[in-house]
Amino acid sequence: MAVYNALCVSKLLYGCEDWVLYRRYIKTLEHIPCLQRMLRLHWWDKVPHVEIRHRAPCLSMEAVIAERQLRWTGYANQMPENQLPRRVLYGELRRPKICWRTVLYKRFKDCLKATL
Repeated sequence: MAVYNALCVSKLLYGCEDWVLYRRYIKTLEHIPCLQRMLRLHWWDKVPHVEIRHRAPCLSMEAVIAERQLRWTGYANQMPENQLPRRVLYGELRRPKICWRTVLYKRFKDCLKATL
């Protein structure tokens, strides 16, 4: 598991500190089939995902991403005000007026508020 976490998970989540996550992306990132193969479990064993994560001590991808994003936000918050990451974090973008045709996308701030 240590090798899996060090190699596979770190490669998979490279740069996740600034991702805006939707539920469908998190579902895609989950690595339950890999854990099942490492634990030699089959689909007919009907082991729930929580039990699989408990047997192979690892966090869900959503928890790992939230932890990394909060850590990065703490670093950006300590930067001087003129540096680009801090300006981007606290900057505001003009969003389109809300009407029935407009699709509003989540911002990074929205994801952080949901995490907190």
